[in-house]
Amino acid sequence: MGGFTTIGLSAENISGLKGAINFAGGDGGDPIKSAEKPCGDYLIKDTFAKYGASNKVPTLWLYSVNDKFWGEQLPKDWFAAFQKAGGKGQFISLPAYKEDGHSIFRGDLNAWKNDFEKFIKEIGF
Repeated sequence: MGGFTTIGLSAENISGLKGAINFAGGDGGDPIKSAEKPCGDYLIKDTFAKYGASNKVPTLWLYSVNDKFWGEQLPKDWFAAFQKAGGKGQFISLPAYKEDGHSIFRGDLNAWKNDFEKFIKEIGF
């Protein structure tokens, strides 16, 4: 839920906020019982669209192609809804990581580090 919450905060008028990074955010995922099929995925899409409509800062969305919580396509759909509603951002498809790409952030720093560093430089850090 961290990345989901981060995008929600990007829609608020927070003084000094320069950007937001979504590290594989979503809700309702269960990689064991319901791999790649979170419950209420349409609600997540609608919520991301709502956030996009009032988004205030640039965002970076990072998802692995073999994320067992969300699958490969749902995060792209969520981002498209966010952008269509007016949200500012960039979506990066990270490579597959082991059996579940959801853990790529702690397991393969090199897969996302360059995109992360480029983004934070672009927003003034």
